[in-house]
Amino acid sequence: MKRLLLIWVCIGLGAKTLFAQESKYDVALSTGFYSAPNYTHITGKQFLSADFDYHLQNRWTISTGLLSGQFAYFEDWRSNAFSYDDYTNAKGYESHFSLTAAYSVIKTDKFRVQVGSGIGLFTQRLKYPYRAASGNLAPNQYGEQIFTTEESFSLVEIPIKVEAYYLLGRRVGVGARAGTFLQANRSLSIFYFGPQLRVRL
Repeated sequence: MKRLLLIWVCIGLGAKTLFAQESKYDVALSTGFYSAPNYTHITGKQFLSADFDYHLQNRWTISTGLLSGQFAYFEDWRSNAFSYDDYTNAKGYESHFSLTAAYSVIKTDKFRVQVGSGIGLFTQRLKYPYRAASGNLAPNQYGEQIFTTEESFSLVEIPIKVEAYYLLGRRVGVGARAGTFLQANRSLSIFYFGPQLRVRL
């Protein structure tokens, strides 16, 4: 995670320097609802995101961003310590680092609606219960204990986002953001939406 944050900051500073003479620079902070529909008994929770946006002179915007979300769900495949009476017994934590290009389908001096896509890196961590033998006792001697197990992986993904915001003044704007991430062999793996605060530097 520290390496991702370092890469994110370096790309952001480099892009700001590159486009400093011909673009405006925004920091956008968002939070809201986050869900992963592919999981059983999914209970969506929240996400937090931060983006560095570089507005070119035309309708295009280049962005680097980091989005972190979490959810609860019922793990009946990896776990051997579940009850069918449980509604949720596991948690998922996901991080998305992305580089995107967005096009403003609506653009005025104060209001903008933009649609974007690009490439990103996805990291997921799942925490779920697992039953295993405890100490020197064999399982048939009731020497079992339930532990919390973690599993994680990373893969490349394609982010898709829609943003709409209105500038209240020269430097502060409010709006909303929604999006998903396309991943190999996973249909509609993530969905999120929520309000956005934007500061123009």
